[in-house]
Amino acid sequence: VCLVNEKVGIYVMRSAPYGEWTLLNTVETDTHGRIRYTISDDKKLPLGLHPVKLVVRGDHTTVDLFLTVLPPKSEAVIFSIDGSFTSSFSVSHHDPKVRPGAVDVVRYWQELGYIIIYITARPDIQQRQVVHWLAQHNFPHGMTLFNDGIYREPIKHKAEMLRNVVENADLVITAAYGSTKDVSGYQLIHVPPEKLFVVGKIKNRLQGQARFLTDGYALHLTELSKPGMVRPSKSNSRHLVRRACFNLPKLVTITTAQSSTSLINTKQSGSPTSLSAISMPTSQHPVIDQSLSAPLTHRKINLYDDTNDSQHHHRLILSPSQSKEAPSRGISPRINRNKTPTKLFVEAHAAKYKAYCPYSNFRVGAALLTSTGKIYSGCNVENASYPLSTCAERTALVKAVSEGEISFEKIVITSDVESGFTGPCGSCRQTLAEFGLDLDVYLVNPKNESKQYKLRELLPIAFTPCDLQKSRTSHNIIQ
Repeated sequence: VCLVNEKVGIYVMRSAPYGEWTLLNTVETDTHGRIRYTISDDKKLPLGLHPVKLVVRGDHTTVDLFLTVLPPKSEAVIFSIDGSFTSSFSVSHHDPKVRPGAVDVVRYWQELGYIIIYITARPDIQQRQVVHWLAQHNFPHGMTLFNDGIYREPIKHKAEMLRNVVENADLVITAAYGSTKDVSGYQLIHVPPEKLFVVGKIKNRLQGQARFLTDGYALHLTELSKPGMVRPSKSNSRHLVRRACFNLPKLVTITTAQSSTSLINTKQSGSPTSLSAISMPTSQHPVIDQSLSAPLTHRKINLYDDTNDSQHHHRLILSPSQSKEAPSRGISPRINRNKTPTKLFVEAHAAKYKAYCPYSNFRVGAALLTSTGKIYSGCNVENASYPLSTCAERTALVKAVSEGEISFEKIVITSDVESGFTGPCGSCRQTLAEFGLDLDVYLVNPKNESKQYKLRELLPIAFTPCDLQKSRTSHNIIQ
């Protein structure tokens, strides 16, 4: 059953993953239960991965997806789900085995900074089951492409869809994996034969058109790992897309699941088979990742929708139990949950995505609160001469001091490390100590768990400006 002529609110989180949901617009579904929307210039999104939530006004059921805005010439690697990973065709009716080593190969390309694109000829009504299967087997997070319906020639439509996505988003395809059925489709996007990998037995008619992985993924990964075989991605997109696995949605029987899922539109205005449900008429290229990262349920959402109050924007407010990234904040017992600097957390996470770290790929973000209430954020900036690299904490501090601020209350530091916390290095601790040891230091991980310390705890017996005021012996006295 399709939701026909239903109003749907399109919300986006600009400072992912812990920012506020803001309303882009409200549109109405067509007779097939689909929506089309083009983001105007005044609402365009910056480069990066942006969570999108579609909310049906009638019953507040939702669909979650991602909008990825990439710079031109972003480098990507494509994997055909059925052709590359599974030993049987059906994903929806049982759990097919994953080809040994397949996950490791995908993860290897992801760690090199390439955009991962998963493609299948399946209709989008199977999207939920397929993404659940990817999550269940710990496949790295990537963008997923499905046919927008059932076709007599699904493989042909899949190839056309892929070509439109690559051309419209101006992607550079570095490598592609699939079966013999995918070869012609990959040739349409000009994948060179030496980078077109086919899993399975050799077909004589395709000799010279692709490389056959007859010995499996394990040996292929060994070959890829040899020096000079594969280079890291050179495109800026490597800093924009998160390096993690799919979240694992719960598979439950819901009466409105199919009708809500049908709201996902794989068509773009003016582009019949483009991937994007929400298009942007800019030089930046949007690509939709349709993976569901939260269960589709009958959950009531509190909407702040007062159009008469110019002080507030349309927002979608999620309670902690509804947050798909952080169902709870594992805050240290010594911290009062109501007093945690949530805005600082958001600013630090946002700064992390701007990190320039091509050598370590270790992103760090920091947000510093001054005594006057201003917030200054910073990220780490690496240099080919390693000692000249600058930490996120010092970037934020230098920005603040350059604006005349010398008194600080709190600093939040975050990184991509999922287990435990990342603290400031010794140099940053000493630099911060210049302005006082009573600074509250919050260490936050991607799950939004946090720990709080006083700077004096992190730098005991610290050397501060006060030490320069202490009495000293004369330089001329020799004991």
